[in-house]
Amino acid sequence: VGMIRSSRASANDAADMLFYTQEAGGSNSERMAITSAGAVGIGIANPTEKFTVVNSSSGIVGRFTNNTNQTLDLGVISGSGAAGGVYYNSANSGYHAFQEGGSERMRISGSKVMVGTSVAPHQKLTVTGASAAADGALSNGILALTTGTGVIADTRLLMGIVDDSYAWLQAADYGVAYRNIVLNPNGGYVGFGTINPRRNIHLHNSSSATTKLMITNGATGESNDGQGFQIGIDSSGNALVENRENTNLTFYTNNSPRMTIRSDGHVLIGKTANDNTTAGHRFT
Repeated sequence: VGMIRSSRASANDAADMLFYTQEAGGSNSERMAITSAGAVGIGIANPTEKFTVVNSSSGIVGRFTNNTNQTLDLGVISGSGAAGGVYYNSANSGYHAFQEGGSERMRISGSKVMVGTSVAPHQKLTVTGASAAADGALSNGILALTTGTGVIADTRLLMGIVDDSYAWLQAADYGVAYRNIVLNPNGGYVGFGTINPRRNIHLHNSSSATTKLMITNGATGESNDGQGFQIGIDSSGNALVENRENTNLTFYTNNSPRMTIRSDGHVLIGKTANDNTTAGHRFT
């Protein structure tokens, strides 16, 4: 026999409402309580929060389902301190969606997490955002890793994409300085175009094509691949050292110029002036 009763110390005291059920062959046991303050508790006699559900052992605490049997379970794992935990589980093969203001913001499907998209991804984590170049205000980008509390003044690493063009990384403190990005600070090689780098920096092209490292600045420009200083190998494997500008190419040792190949083709060794009056050698 079930029972509902009110509990209070005297006629003018606050009263709780208690709900009881009776198992076969047993006595009435309290199952739910509504306190005089409006707190509802299931499996607990004196709830202090608006809604509290207590399970005395590991397992499902709450279940939500619909007429198509899509089911969401909320549960606990018994244990002291870090040994315990909670879980959020779909008992079906469907996905978990997190919404804000009626719009989906994140989805978990199988073992994959999607933020900003509901399109099934190939990777374990997919974050989708707006196409934008890096900006001085540090407001663009799709993903940010930060220190501190994440406010704009904290040091951050931003990652972004410009559609059909390039992806970018930028480390910075807003209003303070742009920060360095370090690869393999504890050791190891860095490879471009290869999964087996053999030197500290290894640039590889899997085809038999000309492969170069290009260095430019504001004076040389960067509008095409025929500018600046380039070093590499051609399609036959010949080594190349190229100054693509109408300027000199100078070789240094001990922080001093030792040889210069001028833009007109003259070679100066041990001298810096293209004349016959200074020491050194000139080849024309």
